[in-house]
Formats: sequence, C-alpha cells, structure tokens
Amino acid sequence: MRILKIAFINLGLFLFFCGALEGIFTLWQRNQPSVTETFSWREAYYLAFNFEEFLQRYEDQMESNRLIPQKNSNPKTRVFFLGCSLTYGNGVEPSEAMPALFSHHTKTTEVLNMGLPGFGPNENAQLMKNITIEEKVFKKNIAIYSFFSDHINRATLGWSHLWWSHPATVNHYVEEDGVLKGGDFLPRENYPLFLLNLLVKTSETIRFFANRSRTEAPMTKFPKKKVLFTMKVIKRIEENFKARFPDGEFFLFLLDPSLEKNIIKPIADDLGIKILNPDHYFSTNHILPDNHFNPQGNQEFALAIINSLKKKGISFD
Repeated sequence: MRILKIAFINLGLFLFFCGALEGIFTLWQRNQPSVTETFSWREAYYLAFNFEEFLQRYEDQMESNRLIPQKNSNPKTRVFFLGCSLTYGNGVEPSEAMPALFSHHTKTTEVLNMGLPGFGPNENAQLMKNITIEEKVFKKNIAIYSFFSDHINRATLGWSHLWWSHPATVNHYVEEDGVLKGGDFLPRENYPLFLLNLLVKTSETIRFFANRSRTEAPMTKFPKKKVLFTMKVIKRIEENFKARFPDGEFFLFLLDPSLEKNIIKPIADDLGIKILNPDHYFSTNHILPDNHFNPQGNQEFALAIINSLKKKGISFD
C-alpha cells in the first residue's frame, strides 16, 4: 500500500511538473512564429475522437484536380510531379512553383503537380494508388518523385515527420519478411501512433525544443536499413504508377547534395529504380527563410529536371 501511495505521489508530481513546463512554454511562445501547423488542446481532443471526419476532409483534397493550366491544346506527354512542399511550391504563387515552370518550358506536356506539404514516400504511394486521374490518352506518361534526405524520416516515421506533418496525412508501412505491408492512414491502422502525432503537434514544450534542435541529417547519418526501407517505399510508388500506366516511366530526382550516390545508387539499381540525375544532385542558394525554393530556385529546379530528362533521351520539343 505504501509503495502504491508513493507511486501515485510521484505520478502527481510528474504531471504537475509537465503541466507547469507546458504553461511556461505556452506563455514564452505565444508571440513566436510557428514553422508548422499546431493545434490547441481542445482541437487535439476533438480530432482524437472525430478523426474519420477529419480524414474525409483530407481525402477530398486528394481528389481535387491539381492540373496546371496548359497553353498547349494537344499535349503528347503527361508528367506527374510527386513529392513534398518543395514540389508543391510552398511560399510562392502557383505559377512560380516548379511544375508550373516546367510546363512553361515544355511545349508538348500536360503537367500535374501532385506534391503536397508534409508528404513523404508513404503518402505519395497512397496518393498515386487512390487519386482520381482524368482518363486521357497520351503517347507517354512520366512520373518524377523529388527526394531529399528528410524523406527517410518521413518513410520511417521519425520525430521530425510527426512534428512537421498533419495528423490526418501520415501513412504507416511495416516490412515483414521483406514485404511492405500497411500504408493506410495512421488513425485507421495505428491509433496510438495517431494520438502521439497529435501530442507532438499540440505540445508547446515539444515545439520549443524541436525548433532549436531540428536539422537536416546528411545521408551518411542514416542507417542503411532505413535508407533501404525508404527506397522500397519509393519502389511501391513506382509500382502503383505502373499499375495505372503500364508503359509509363518513373524517375527519382535527387534534391539534396548530402545524398551520397554510393549509398543511394546501389540500392536504387538493385530495386530497379531509375535515378534521373545520378551524377549531379540538385541544390540551389535561391531559397526562402523557411528553406523552400523562391521563384528563381524553382526555375533552376524545373530546368534541372528538363536537362536531366534530355540526357535520358526524353525531350518535349
């Protein structure tokens, strides 16, 4: 009985300490800008018990037509751009995002910007599998997934992904006997992990330390096992794409100079993934304060992809 009493007292002191710490950081950060969407405790409580409604809202967004307006009335090639906020074009006008600029520089393409903020390989695999795509006939369909090192955190559900991403968007894969399984949204497949995501997105204490400790880990810092798992999920994106477009071509475009080709390329080769730029990974100094590309950076991004495609014998004249 005495041990139980001591345990309850210690638990009470721990919860009091956590509450006090949360209160201090809430007051401290009240006027501080947030680099990611956060929730109030009331919102988190609502989401915890009404996630299906929240999820439906997100799935409706997935179904939206993200086709970029085309001047070309007779496109021969359709290009799908997959990725995260760098592909989506956070911080710039839609016409200044990379896919729109790619469309501007190519004469015979129809382009879809399927990048979404916070997305990683897992979410893109589900997006390519489930999104409604207008039925049209093209001579060629091409999908390009733009990848940088933090996508490894996203594929393996690292802390940075739980902090950056929206709780309704996170997908979860596991590997059993070398086979990927799962891929559903967290609230449907792993509710405790969904609740953890909400906690990460709600706590001002976590936000305080995350803001000060967040760094993009170089590729060499990731265990090879995590890199391999991530590449297997990217292979799943390709498989979902090829299931819809059997004659389509899928490419991986590398954005990060820390991506060591002696780590990525052998794994990609073993899995049969084509790297669009295996010898010159893309980087630019033209970035916004939040590390997204500014219009000039997106211009360089689009031209780098066009030039890499030309080296593969693919042009759009």
